[in-house]
Amino acid sequence: MPEDPKAPSSAELAFEDRALVALRADKGLSFREIAYFLCGTGLDAASADREATWLRERFRLLQKRLRRLSHEQRSSSFSLALWRSRAKLRALWKPSTRAT
Repeated sequence: MPEDPKAPSSAELAFEDRALVALRADKGLSFREIAYFLCGTGLDAASADREATWLRERFRLLQKRLRRLSHEQRSSSFSLALWRSRAKLRALWKPSTRAT
């Protein structure tokens, strides 16, 4: 599926953040599975739960940031399009210079 050109690119994220998004959204892993994947299988249950909670919050903040970036990009492209259409209208509409 082609990417939305107005969506923020994943290049705007740090490597660790891109990995988290890929493992959660693309691969569908649970936060606990991601914790084991990133930290190794030597985690005890309490540490895995703490790490999963931290990853869940990190993912929530990433979603919020991506939504904000997407909104900013869409707003700026909308503003540019609006400015261009107004400029075209001004060029077409020129007051008559005829003397009455």
